[in-house]
Amino acid sequence: MNISKTHDHHTIRMATLSDLKQVVVVHQEAFPNFFLTKMGKHFLYAYYKTVLSYPESIFIVAVDEAEKKILGFVSGFINNIQYYRYMEQCKRTLLFPTLLGFLHNPSMIGQIIMNRKRISGISQQTAESSSQTSELSSIGVLNDTKNTGLGKTLTTEFIKISKEKNADHIILTTDARNNDHVNQFYLRQGFELVHTFIQPPNREMNKYIYHIK
Repeated sequence: MNISKTHDHHTIRMATLSDLKQVVVVHQEAFPNFFLTKMGKHFLYAYYKTVLSYPESIFIVAVDEAEKKILGFVSGFINNIQYYRYMEQCKRTLLFPTLLGFLHNPSMIGQIIMNRKRISGISQQTAESSSQTSELSSIGVLNDTKNTGLGKTLTTEFIKISKEKNADHIILTTDARNNDHVNQFYLRQGFELVHTFIQPPNREMNKYIYHIK
């Protein structure tokens, strides 16, 4: 699916493989203390390459055409359980980047193991209704583009493409603690808080749903 829309000084389009190095830069700036960021740029690149290669991915970038610079992105996928099964199939591809992340930050070993268990657990779930589920997994913008409406534009486009791919709802999770700005953002976009849960070891998470009309 191809999109190309011009908004003021930037273009919204589907991501390509050549975009991923800049996507990693945006991710690192947008999520400085998060698990994926701490795993390092090589792991981030491999992770987003996996998302991009998944047949039912939705991966959108906002590009400053004058400077050829990615300002923000949103990524996710239709049929989320099938995606996590796909990730399980890509374990060998992710093994070396994971090892680099561990060597860069050995204290991450506990989180690495728990994250692997989480993905494995999701991939083993029944996928009866998963084909109608779109999951928004990451959205990030450069710091100097915050409060410009770019995040809203990317989210709106993600919702539109999810609908075109026959999803009837979108889910996402985000931190519940010290994350008021992000939680308020999703509420303003029409997402509903479903429940709050603890992700090991002690990370309080909010799960949201958006019902596509």
